[in-house]
Amino acid sequence: MAQFPGSGCTLTAGQCIGRTNQAAYSVPSYLGLWYAVQLPVLLQIGLLLGIVLYIRSFRKANPLKHLVAASFIWPITIMIILKPTLYDGIRHTLFLIPLMVSVVFVNISEHFWLRCRLWLAAYGVFLLIDAVTLQPYEYVWFNEWARFFSNETNYETDYWAYSLREAATLAKALRGSNEWIVGYPSDLVESFVPERYATDITSLPQGSPYLLVEYTRRNERPPPECKIIGRVARRQFFAPHPLNLAFVSRCGFVALTG
Repeated sequence: MAQFPGSGCTLTAGQCIGRTNQAAYSVPSYLGLWYAVQLPVLLQIGLLLGIVLYIRSFRKANPLKHLVAASFIWPITIMIILKPTLYDGIRHTLFLIPLMVSVVFVNISEHFWLRCRLWLAAYGVFLLIDAVTLQPYEYVWFNEWARFFSNETNYETDYWAYSLREAATLAKALRGSNEWIVGYPSDLVESFVPERYATDITSLPQGSPYLLVEYTRRNERPPPECKIIGRVARRQFFAPHPLNLAFVSRCGFVALTG
């Protein structure tokens, strides 16, 4: 991926970070900001403790601990050196998560895990139910503390644009008898709206009112002349506000030309 120049950027902590914003882009800061909000809190604590215990017992550590540590450190080091093009949150580095779990379990005594197995199982059930509440958009999950401040206004959410299907269905249910639907990105909406669909406002029949279907990636908002009338949203446990993934807005007539 270091050879892939990429384009665009990923909304991260309120900034659009990527190749188009080199001043703000670095692998450590990008991954640090994303794993801070998407890695489960218990795993964050366990990883920190596991690293501390490994460093303290470095000389006496068995080969397995050294192997797991090297497996975790090596890819991160390579990414820092080669500066690959990373985007869409942590999806390019998901392979690091099993390595993080391995660092935790090989460095923290099995006796601790046996004593805490019921709490650990309960936490696993919580994470499962928490993910189900986002169905089918589990990849927009924010961890237990980040969900109090992280949302579509400061972090990338639906980078796969799956929510556009649900938004298109909502738009069809809300539109009037003479209203058309315009989607953005158009190619991702068009297949779900077989009738009275325009790829952009310039292809609408003159004088036609329309509904705009769009997702909130990079904090997209409807034009000033449009009013949001429906949203595709999911709400995580304890989150003060829902995550808005896509919206449907009603817009006025297309101005007559000539």
